[in-house]
Amino acid sequence: MIFAGSSPFTIDQELKGSRNEFIQWIQDVHDQRGIMRGYTNYTNEFRTGKNIKQVTHRALQFATSDPKGPVYLVGPREVMEEEVEPLPLNIDEWTPVNPTALPPSGVKDIVNALLTAKHPLVVTSYLGKNPKAVPLLVELVDKLAIAVHESCPSAMNFPASHPAHQGCQWNGGGQSPALAEADVVLVIDSDVPWIPRENKPMKGAKIFHLDVDPLKEQMPLFYIPAQNRYKTDAETALTQILDGLEGKQIDSEGVKKRVEYLSQRHQQRIQKLDKLEAVPSNGHITTPVLMGIFRKSLPKESIFMIEVFYLST
Repeated sequence: MIFAGSSPFTIDQELKGSRNEFIQWIQDVHDQRGIMRGYTNYTNEFRTGKNIKQVTHRALQFATSDPKGPVYLVGPREVMEEEVEPLPLNIDEWTPVNPTALPPSGVKDIVNALLTAKHPLVVTSYLGKNPKAVPLLVELVDKLAIAVHESCPSAMNFPASHPAHQGCQWNGGGQSPALAEADVVLVIDSDVPWIPRENKPMKGAKIFHLDVDPLKEQMPLFYIPAQNRYKTDAETALTQILDGLEGKQIDSEGVKKRVEYLSQRHQQRIQKLDKLEAVPSNGHITTPVLMGIFRKSLPKESIFMIEVFYLST
């Protein structure tokens, strides 16, 4: 939650907190909240001290309800210096909105699609923002041998050491083999599941989009060719899908073959990455070489913070 003051709105001492410094004229801008509106989940202005608590807790509801994000509150000095009676407030009445579940028909459609898929795939970017969703995804992947592709990941969504992990992709890299062959794709929590100019699903793939904000309401341009879209929480949806698989007949032979296939491609990818990390005979240090040295030298629990800035010409 971001809070900012604003210039006093009185000049002649009509209220406590009127202007008393020259900068307060210069800092008075049109629609101060508007500067932040496109970058926050919610903005508001304190107009009286009498309901500051209610406005603040409403802002916190927006910040902590999915899709979670920053909120911006602003208050002029007259309001902030207003004398008010203490207001008791029960914060248990200002909780975040509860997670949304899949409709029964959605669970049925997804389960049936996964059971009949030849090459099922999960694409995600930030499913792991809720750590409880990660083991559920692992359980689903293990049950049906589903490939996992991470697009522009911003969280630890799935163990990179798992044989079903088919890699991460940001800009570049060309067509993902896992995405190209997938006949059923679950897009779970992703702002940019692929960049169609160079990487996209095969034509005719059945795509299910699961996200707390599938419309991407803050993005002026966004769409993917999904047959079904669901506004749902990843942890809740994965739990429902796993429950929906209970008692269903699973093609164990098909699952076994997929495990072998995904494991082989996963290992090939690891070998390719290992080659990139090898120090070349000319001694030149590339980015993969440098990061490989860090990865092998630092403790396993280390956290890498990388800030990258580049200019394109």
